[in-house]
Parts: sequence; structure tokens; C-alpha cells
Amino acid sequence: METVVFYNLVAMSSCGFLFLSEKARSALVRHFFLILAFCVVFIPSAIRYDIGTDFQAYIHIYKELGEYFWMEKGFYFVNWLLKEFGASAQWSIAAFSFIFTVAVFLSLPKKHKCLFFLSVIFVLYLYSFNGIRQAIAVAFSILAFQCILSEKRGGGKSIVMFFLIIVLAGFFHKSAWLLLLIGALSLAPIPRLAKFYFLPMAMLLFLFLVTLSPGILFQPISQFLAFLGLDKYAGYFSSEKHFVARGLSLFFAVGVVLKQAIPIYVIVMSKQLIKENPAYFYYILSAFAYSVAYILSSQVAIFGRAVALFSFVPVFAPYIFWTMSTNRRLHKVAAVISFLIIFLTFQKNSLGIPTEYNDPMLNPYETFV
Repeated sequence: METVVFYNLVAMSSCGFLFLSEKARSALVRHFFLILAFCVVFIPSAIRYDIGTDFQAYIHIYKELGEYFWMEKGFYFVNWLLKEFGASAQWSIAAFSFIFTVAVFLSLPKKHKCLFFLSVIFVLYLYSFNGIRQAIAVAFSILAFQCILSEKRGGGKSIVMFFLIIVLAGFFHKSAWLLLLIGALSLAPIPRLAKFYFLPMAMLLFLFLVTLSPGILFQPISQFLAFLGLDKYAGYFSSEKHFVARGLSLFFAVGVVLKQAIPIYVIVMSKQLIKENPAYFYYILSAFAYSVAYILSSQVAIFGRAVALFSFVPVFAPYIFWTMSTNRRLHKVAAVISFLIIFLTFQKNSLGIPTEYNDPMLNPYETFV
């Protein structure tokens, strides 16, 4: 229980310092509280020891870096640079914690920072202890989407920045490059009538069919990943280690239903979202992909990796719903519900409950000290 309290204290205290930085009148005081907020998130992540399923694997990679030249070049380069300076393996953990935290703070919007910040922390912070590379990639994908949202009606500069940041994200985890495809699709000249009605209906129908028979997608997805050159992930479908069927329980089923509520609401509200901001079409497509991945993950554990890739969908949900200018009462209720869902998920994850697929190794929290 102490670890659960600690993780919540990290989230709430860093948010408190961020709030104080927003209210400060002096630039010096504002930056002081902002640095405190940053440190409260960064330091526990940087000094953790043997926390996270892959912690020891990353330590081994650092020590035997010469054998892992094939890994993503951004990840490899950071480790190589640290080794050149003779740093210990713990510095590798600290460096990637720093990169993750920087990406999170750069992605904060001008308004409603605390709401957005807590959403990011609740969804990604504990995951960054496990999927170090992918968490960094997702943090950069959040920053990329914020670049588009910063220009209400979109613009050439914001679109270029989006694609550049996603390319950068892919240098830490190749799966991020799948977002380039979704980004390109969101820019396709699709008639508004199709975006408002036909596509959302087709998405919902597809989700219904996949829910009934998820296995129909396994082979097409494997072939598609192989076509994109992501042979490692395509190989998961024939791996006994990764392709593990989940044992469905009532607790897990309730979690699936709750998490599906967010993307389904996004798809249903497609018309209002696109009218609010055309850039939200990218978010709608991502919500659809997130929903498909989550349905598949309810049957086969490895699809949890795909869910993680699109985890920026629940991150943005409270913020987007809260800032809608139409049907405000309805969307604010949706914002509160979506925030509660990710808050409760954070509480569950902080317990570090092992599954049949792996042990998250998040509880109890320990440091190298």
C-alpha cells in the first residue's frame, strides 16, 4: 500500500507544483515551481531499481550494447553516448526517464495544463517503467498531436512538425511509424459527409464484428506488419512466448468495457469533433485503431503492445471533451467519466498485480540507493 500512496503522491504533488507555476506572477517563481514539478516526475523514475518487467533486460542491453546495434538508432545512440563517457547502467535508466519527462512537459497545452498533465501521468508514467522505449515514442506522439492542435485550423508548418516528431519517435520504437500512416490518412481528401456519417458507422460495425470474432484479423495484421518491414512484431503471431491467450475474468471484462467507452464515444461524436477542429479526424482514426487493438488484447496478450502505441487516445480524452465548445454539459460529463476511468486504471496498475503474461514489477517501489 505504501507504494500505491507513493505513486499517487508523485502524480498529485507534481500537479500541485505545476498549478503553482501557472498561478505565479514572477517568471522566476514560475520556473522554480515548474522545475519542481519536473523533478518530482523525473527523479523517482531515474533512481528506481529493478522496477518494471524489462528493467534487467535494459541493463543487460546497456552492458552488452555491441550485440544490439540492430535496435532503434535513437535508443542505441543514447546508450552508446553514455558508454563513451563511462557511465554506469543506471545512467541509461536515468537518461531515458529524462527524455520521457521532457517530452511530457513539452506537450503540455497552454490551457488546462493540470488536467492534461494528470491524464498523461495516469496513463503513461507507470508504463514508462516497463516499456521504456515505447513510452518515449508515445510521449513524442502526444507532442506531435499537440503541434497540430496548436493551430486551430491546421497549417503546413504544424503538419510538417507532426511528421518530423513522429519520425523522431520511431527512432526510439519503430511501432510509432505506424502513426505516419494514420496521419497521412487523416489528410486524405475524404468528403465531410463520409467523415460525419459513413466512416463512423463503418467503424462501429467493424468493431462489433471484431468483438464477435477477433481471430479474423490475426493473419492480415501479421502480413501488414511484415509488409511494413516490422518483421519482429509480425513474428509475435507465431511466438509461443508472446502470443498468449488471456483467461477472461469478470474483473478484466469490466475493464475492457470501461476502456472501450472512450474510443466508442469519440467515434460516435465524430461530426462534432471534426467541426470543432479538423485535426480531430486523426484522433478519431487513432481511437478506432486503439479500440481494435484493445478488443484483440482482450483475447491475446501481445496486442497490449498495440494498445500502448495508441494510449495517447485516453490521454487526450478528458482534455478534448472538456474543451469542446458545443454540447458542453454532455462533453464535460464525458470528460469526467474518461478521467475517472484512467484514474482508476492508474490505481490498479500501481498495485503491480502479476498476470498470466508477465509481472509488471511495480510494487514495491525500490531505488538503487
